[in-house]
Amino acid sequence: KWHNWLAGATFITGANYFGYFGRYYYNRWRPIMGFGINDYVVNYGRRSFLYPDGTITTRQYWEKRRALYSFITVPVQRHAFSLYYVFEDRQAESFLQPAERAALTLGHFGGFTLGYGYNDTENFPAGISPENGRKIRLQGTIYNKHLGSSHDNEQVIFVGDWREFIRLWHHQVLAIRATGGMTWGDQLTQGTFVVGGALGEGTLARQSSLTYFPLRGLPTSAFGATRAMLMSVEYRFPIVSPQVGAGTWPFFIKNIHAALFADYGDGWVADQKSDDIGKFFDDFMLGVGAELRGDFVIGHGLPVKGRLGYGVIVVNRDRLRGLKDPVFGQAAKYGVVILELGTSF
Repeated sequence: KWHNWLAGATFITGANYFGYFGRYYYNRWRPIMGFGINDYVVNYGRRSFLYPDGTITTRQYWEKRRALYSFITVPVQRHAFSLYYVFEDRQAESFLQPAERAALTLGHFGGFTLGYGYNDTENFPAGISPENGRKIRLQGTIYNKHLGSSHDNEQVIFVGDWREFIRLWHHQVLAIRATGGMTWGDQLTQGTFVVGGALGEGTLARQSSLTYFPLRGLPTSAFGATRAMLMSVEYRFPIVSPQVGAGTWPFFIKNIHAALFADYGDGWVADQKSDDIGKFFDDFMLGVGAELRGDFVIGHGLPVKGRLGYGVIVVNRDRLRGLKDPVFGQAAKYGVVILELGTSF
């Protein structure tokens, strides 16, 4: 078990895009060393483009990314320290007019990422969530032209993520999350961070980056930003634990559970907000709702989580103008349906 490798393919229906990924690492010694490749698309939601004649068009924008990376990781008990080098090419996957394409910040992004992680949570066979502990992730990235970035793609990015899981009774859990990010340097037209939606984490889920902030009640990637902050609270409780398969079909139902949630956050451009702390939170949005969740096993060995729910923005609803539910197409002011794989956090 010194050699570890993983490879696979992905398909994103909204973009009609086939991607792929591969990763290898060698864990005989410390530090652990590895490398990989990732070809994928990022959903930036609907973006507005301003033409020289003053007209504005709004289009669904998908961005294609192909990244090569190498890394070293040093695990120390419950801590992990990592250093990545990443070279990534970003191009517009969506059909855009030349003027629209020229308005975006594309090209090469190359640099180093230094990361720290901590995890002391407990997990139980009958549990529906991590319990009695915390997860912490800190990550700093430098993109520089001397490290492979295009001349206008030099940035310094810092992101932090703190999660607490408190067991209440009989695997009921109060889950709390606080996360935020800041960017210095060249500003991406489409935003370094994206805010909105309910993309999940875990097997077959699409969320893979700390630059995504899932504020439920908004469509996916409703806002692009150079600064972002999000606070979430969930009350998670079990409903039933079937622990049964569907006959001889390769599909096993472990647990059915639910969660009540509240997400409070915002994304903005640097220098856009007032320095007055009393006004800093004036534009923050509050989304509330509920989710029905299930834990399943597919193919006799692949663990998958699924979520069906509803979220609605109840604070600063004026910012929902023009936004729509991506599932049913109704105005986001009536709420957004959540239909996702993976856990929320």
